[in-house]
Amino acid sequence: METGKTSKYLKYAIGEIILVVIGILIALQINNWNEWEKDRKKEQKILLQIESNIEESIAIWEKVVEILELSNNHYQIVLSAKHNNYNYSDSLQRYYKRAHWIGYNFTTGHSTASFEALKNVGFDIIVNDSLSNLIIDVFEKNILRVQHDFSRDVSSKDNNYEQYLTKNVNGLIDEFNSDNYNTLIKDDHYYSILNQINSWRTGHLRRLNEFHIPEMRRILGLIKEELKK
Repeated sequence: METGKTSKYLKYAIGEIILVVIGILIALQINNWNEWEKDRKKEQKILLQIESNIEESIAIWEKVVEILELSNNHYQIVLSAKHNNYNYSDSLQRYYKRAHWIGYNFTTGHSTASFEALKNVGFDIIVNDSLSNLIIDVFEKNILRVQHDFSRDVSSKDNNYEQYLTKNVNGLIDEFNSDNYNTLIKDDHYYSILNQINSWRTGHLRRLNEFHIPEMRRILGLIKEELKK
């Protein structure tokens, strides 16, 4: 009898232990699911912020492209004025003013708040590893590379040409008249500076139009797809 009772109690105890273990496992699973849901909400919030920041950056670069193209058009008119011996016109002043503009100020203003938030939370919050890596490239490579390229050329202009432009050119453009115009179109060194600046602008336009902006749009599309899941 004692043996039977012991066996009965042992089975009962084992059953209780199994139920407790099952309860713990279920609780852990529920907790893990709740944590997963919280992380997905964090991920979605950060991705929405990153989506907004990338859209802002694309808009900035599109504005850069617009201004660079306008400056290149002005450069072409200034170049034609010299080669085709245009007669003086006060309307030419605005073309000379824009002809040696590079556009660095339009490459600043990119918001990285969403990326900083992502770094603080941890990159693994984004389930899609390839998307996470692309986002890192956007903020740590693409945007910085464009800013570096513009900054490099602005520095080159400042170091190599700004003194000459300030001393021999800017005043003639600011006080634009027939005599100053004739001085400008005879200044071969000024036109060689314009040619170099135009070469820089053309390079920036090519890189923005052929790589940086399309790549940002591609990544933006991937983020939008991820948000729909």
